[in-house]
Amino acid sequence: MWGNARRNTRRTASVPDRTTIVTAIALALALPLAFTACSSNSTAPPSGTVVLWVANSGLSKTGISNNAANANSILGYTASQIATGTTAAPAIKLITNSGNAGLALDAAGNLWVTDPSNNSIAEYAAAQLKKSGQPKPNVVISANANGSLNSPEALAIDGNGNLWVANSAAAGSGANTVVEFTKSQLSATGSPKPAVRLASNAGSINNPQGLAFDPLGNLWVSDSAAVKEFSATQVAASGAPVPAVTIGDDGLGSLNGPEGITFDANGNLWVAVFFSNVVVGFSNHQLTASGNPVPAVIVRAGDQSALNNPCGLAFDTTGNLWVSNLTTSWLLKFVAKQLTSPSSPKPVVFVAGGSLVSPCAMAYVR
Repeated sequence: MWGNARRNTRRTASVPDRTTIVTAIALALALPLAFTACSSNSTAPPSGTVVLWVANSGLSKTGISNNAANANSILGYTASQIATGTTAAPAIKLITNSGNAGLALDAAGNLWVTDPSNNSIAEYAAAQLKKSGQPKPNVVISANANGSLNSPEALAIDGNGNLWVANSAAAGSGANTVVEFTKSQLSATGSPKPAVRLASNAGSINNPQGLAFDPLGNLWVSDSAAVKEFSATQVAASGAPVPAVTIGDDGLGSLNGPEGITFDANGNLWVAVFFSNVVVGFSNHQLTASGNPVPAVIVRAGDQSALNNPCGLAFDTTGNLWVSNLTTSWLLKFVAKQLTSPSSPKPVVFVAGGSLVSPCAMAYVR
């Protein structure tokens, strides 16, 4: 996440009054929004099946020692638990050695997790996700001598099953890079050399926190105050490319600490904005050129305490958006129809309880 010193500094940054943004949106968006509520023909999973995985980040995200019993764990919630909300214990709890940052599910149902403190990535096989416990990771990818992993944060899996990792360290070998490990490199424990390494070009990658691929295979990265696109061509080989597109803050705090990012079914980009306590959506049309656009949608929770340092995002199979709150240790669900215009909706579902401790990254089973 943000380095400790950086986090302490940025946490004091002033956050603009979001009513100003609503006014700006009314002036800036003269045409109907490109957003439509997402729908899916997916069959609903059995009620007892784990559909949402959540990483308790422990000290890896907060920078503050946390001795809570569940601080270093990954939680699995079933469809029935999150249908209407719960404060009960999750169906599955996996105990890990230290705080967890990024999460990603591969096509085989294996769960990948980053461990920033130990500069490593762990895979828990699908079979290991069936019951609670402290399983030994099936595969561990560790840093090599050239700093292939340096405070790894976010994860993303591309269409070929290759795993991409954001290295968030501010200094040292491998700092401020995004690296790729091929599917074949992930088959066994080791310290492989990344197949692709994207380095910063004059600050083009700066404390990366989120990764997501768009429908065209372009890789988007959230960092200190922007989201950036590296085209499918640029990510095919190592180098230090200038981002194809950079979306910056609109001057009103729209990207004041961007964290988790994700795309909806229509190719619109959603960003959890940590310090502004909002979730913003950029339409796919806004993503075609660099600039500082006012987001097409700004979600400010109707309950003003509901969005409090939002960190992770995940869409479910029917287009509803899940948001993790680092500070309150809540999970919130906003239904698809609430995401079509600037608004202050109330979350329709709260998931809370002592099992959640500084949750951030999430992965929804598809």
